[in-house]
Amino acid sequence: MVEVSVMPRISEIAPYKGFTGVYMQRPELHKAMEFTYGALWEFGTLDPLTRELCRLKSAFTMGCPVWVPARDAAAQREGMDEDMVSKVVDHASSDLPDMYKLALDLAEGWLTEYGHVSEQLIEDLKSHYTEPQILEICIFVGTLETSHKLQNVFDMESIVSEGETYSFDGIKTCLLYTSDAADEGLGVDLGG
Repeated sequence: MVEVSVMPRISEIAPYKGFTGVYMQRPELHKAMEFTYGALWEFGTLDPLTRELCRLKSAFTMGCPVWVPARDAAAQREGMDEDMVSKVVDHASSDLPDMYKLALDLAEGWLTEYGHVSEQLIEDLKSHYTEPQILEICIFVGTLETSHKLQNVFDMESIVSEGETYSFDGIKTCLLYTSDAADEGLGVDLGG
């Protein structure tokens, strides 16, 4: 792993804190990121466990201080517990079901091998996921990777406590962030 120095934190734009506070340096880009997140949760077809395991793989791999501690409520309702979370880092030698191991292999390949994965992995994934879902895993992990890296670069603090449940169910922002009311709330005209 490459040693990097911690860069100075970028100022938060009041009244926002953390990721949103920093991202509000560029509200139009914040709007685009929120739209992307909203689309992933609103229109995504991955089951909550796959989605959350991939989210955690990205957070652990990127060393994200903000989202490593969080747990998705939908995944917890589907049976995710801290034992399952503990298997994410070294998933290949765990007893997680094959479908989750394969999704985590893809996430890991995206995050650490610049997306270079074997044809066999893609074929194996097809026994558990549709081709659109395989693409969705890549888009999801890529979006998360950006978020996690931004949070590291700007030394953002965690907004959740270890093991705290955070509901990603409510991240359905596509319509909200395309409205004039959202533009007004952000204090910018983004043409929504």
